[in-house]
Amino acid sequence: MNQLTFLPERLHRCVSLQNLTADHNLLTRFPRQLCWLQRLNHLSMAANRLTFLPLDLGRSRELQFVFVDNNVDLKGFPSYLYNKVIGCSGCGVSAQMSRGGETLSQALVDLPAEVKVMGSETENVVPLEELALRALHRIYHHASNPASTPASTPASNPASNPASTPASIPASTPASTPASTQLPPQLPPQLPPQLPPQLPPPQLPPQLPPQLLTQLPPQLPPQLLTQLPPQLPPQLPPQLPPPQLPPPQLPPQLPPQLPPQLPPPHLPPPLCLPQSLLQLLHFPLGHCHRCSQAMFTTIFPKLFPLRDTALAKVHRRTAVSFVAYCCSSHCLRTFDLQG
Repeated sequence: MNQLTFLPERLHRCVSLQNLTADHNLLTRFPRQLCWLQRLNHLSMAANRLTFLPLDLGRSRELQFVFVDNNVDLKGFPSYLYNKVIGCSGCGVSAQMSRGGETLSQALVDLPAEVKVMGSETENVVPLEELALRALHRIYHHASNPASTPASTPASNPASNPASTPASIPASTPASTPASTQLPPQLPPQLPPQLPPQLPPPQLPPQLPPQLLTQLPPQLPPQLLTQLPPQLPPQLPPQLPPPQLPPPQLPPQLPPQLPPQLPPPHLPPPLCLPQSLLQLLHFPLGHCHRCSQAMFTTIFPKLFPLRDTALAKVHRRTAVSFVAYCCSSHCLRTFDLQG
C-alpha cells in the first residue's frame, strides 16, 4: 500500500506499458488519458476508492484483464468491459449505493466535469457546442492522419455519373461535320530546287617566254657562299617577372535567404481556444459505444444491470451495471450489449 491518491496523466506516454497494478491505495479516479495505452493488457486497481471509470476503458483490444475488486462506491462499468475478464467482487455494496436499487444516477456518480448535458432516447437535438467540438476534432484528426481521409464518393467521378458529363463536348454534338467529309488541305505546287550559279574557272597567270628565263642572274659560286658570316640566333629581350598583384578582395558572402516555409496545404490553421478545450480536443471525453463518434460535453447513457446479463452467474457478490455511452439518441436506441 503506497497511499497514492492519483495517477499522473503523463503516464500515457509510456506507450510500451503492458501491466499496470495500483492495488490498495487511495485512488478516487482513473485518468482517461491512460485509455490511450494501446499495449496495456492487464490493469488492476483493487481496494481503492474509485467511484467512476472512464468512458473509453476497455475500448483497446489489447486490454483483456481489468480487476477493480473492493471499490465499494464503484457501480458503473463501461460497456466495453462486457467481453473482458473483469474482477468486480465487492463493488457497489456501500450503504449509499444499496438504497433505491440500481439507477442510472448511482452508476454515474462523480461524472467528469466536462459533461454538461446528458441526453435520453427522446431527445433528438445535440447542443451546438458539442457539434462544434466534434467538427473541429474531425478536421484536425483527418489533417494529422491523411491516410484516414475517406475516399471521394462515386457520384463525384464524372465517368461514373452520366448526368455530370458536360454538354459542350464537340464529339457529342450532332451538328459537327463528320471526319470523313473534311477535305485535306491543298498544298502549294513544289518548285524545282534552284542550283547555285557556276563560277568561271580561275585565270592562271601567263607563262613567261623562254627569252626572259635565260636572263636570270647566274647563281653565286660556292666560294662566296662560304665567306658569308654565320647567322646568329635572334636575341630575345629578357623576360621580366610578372608583377605581384594583391589578391582580389571579394565581398563577404551572405547566407542565402530562403523563402518563408508555409504550412502544408492539408493542415488547417492553428486554433485559438482555451487550454481546457484544446486538452479536450486532444483527449475526448470518450467515443460512442455504438459508432465510435468522439464525444466532448454531451453523452447519452443507457444502463444494463449485471444481474440481467449472462454474467450474473459469474459475479454474484456485486451490485454493478454496465453503462453504454452513446453520441445521440439514435445510437442509444440501436445499441445492443450482446452484439
